[in-house]
Amino acid sequence: MRVFQGINGKLIVIGVLVLVMLIPMGMIGSLVDERQSRKYQAIADVTSKWGGQQTLSGPFITLPWRTLVDTGEEVRELVYQRHVLPDELNVRVSMTSEIRQRGIYEVVLYRTVLDIEGQFPADILDEQDLQADDVLWSKSSLSLGISDLAGIQQRIVLNIGEQSHEMAPGVLNKQVVESGVNYRFSGPDDLTNLESKRFKLQVVLNGSDQLNFVPLAVENTIKLTSDWLSPSFDGAFLPDEREVTEDGFTARWSVLNLNRNYPQSWDGTAYQVEYSAFGVSLFVAADVYQQATRTIKYALLFILSAFAAFFSFELVRGSRVHPFQYILVGFAVSVFYLLLISLSEHIGFDGAYGIAALAITLMIGSYAGSVFRQTRVALIISGVLALLYGYLYALLQLEDYSLLAGSIGLFVGLGVVMYLSRRIDWYQLEYTAVKRAAQPKDG
Repeated sequence: MRVFQGINGKLIVIGVLVLVMLIPMGMIGSLVDERQSRKYQAIADVTSKWGGQQTLSGPFITLPWRTLVDTGEEVRELVYQRHVLPDELNVRVSMTSEIRQRGIYEVVLYRTVLDIEGQFPADILDEQDLQADDVLWSKSSLSLGISDLAGIQQRIVLNIGEQSHEMAPGVLNKQVVESGVNYRFSGPDDLTNLESKRFKLQVVLNGSDQLNFVPLAVENTIKLTSDWLSPSFDGAFLPDEREVTEDGFTARWSVLNLNRNYPQSWDGTAYQVEYSAFGVSLFVAADVYQQATRTIKYALLFILSAFAAFFSFELVRGSRVHPFQYILVGFAVSVFYLLLISLSEHIGFDGAYGIAALAITLMIGSYAGSVFRQTRVALIISGVLALLYGYLYALLQLEDYSLLAGSIGLFVGLGVVMYLSRRIDWYQLEYTAVKRAAQPKDG
């Protein structure tokens, strides 16, 4: 049992305690996941009634057509769905944003007014090599894809020249889009009236977080104006022009059919158009749970640093620190993350981080002063913890450079420890510690 005496024994005990402290840290990580899930549930509850992430596709025309196929044994009638896309599409978008509360959680919502204008090609049947008698007109339609119909705030009217047609809910087939609104053709005259004429429609749409567009036309132009201050442009295409001011942002996209990998017409499900979607997200800085998760990844470093500081003073001063006292220090480090999560839900991450770091630094520092009975030790350990917490906060702010800064910091920290311990005679310390432990106690 000699191996468990002296310095070697204490190092083994400390190593076991470090592993034990990973258990509460894992529980805290699960707590963060649970709180984040509750936030997403609250957001989903609000957006299900207001409108979720919206994607606008079209409008486009669907013409079911039939053909006879001789299989050798019989003549069968087959029906195909021909999808025809417009030549031109211009969309002007006015977006206003707002933040609503659900309990302690914030939900980013928006309301948009979309003025859509465009034009379909002339002689569609001839161009598609279709005969009017082969088209199933009762199932033919012009469709506008809208991903979440709960966000529609007023009736949608399709204006073609002097004619107006109210759009009906749903799409007649789901080969291009899953949901939306449609105008059903009654015969070939409806298609003829649409060809080469400008069409217009206005959509008032609620949504949350993201607004995307699918560039179905030969030439697509999207102009968007919003009062949101921190947009994030994503998807298949970035805007050609954008300007972000203190009053909001404006953006303009120009996308050609040559920029995407599907034609202006096809049958059935030959192409999936959603992969060409682009748009804007109402960017919100990383939420407190994401930042807390990043912080927890450095928990092992803080536990090791606190234990190392106590162990160093134990060697230098010849004091004996009980394993239970190490456990208390480890739990104090763990409580920092609980304070961080609970406070950040109410006052934000930065303020919560400062309060939690200060509280734990004072707690461990004052405890160290009591254990070693010296104010200087308390100040040194408090300074080490304050330096580590400040360093971690800086890493969290760097984001893109956090790995580089973290690697350099660990390198420097290891170098300092190696430099300060370069002349320590560990065998002599071990011998002295064992000898001291073997001496009879007075009384």
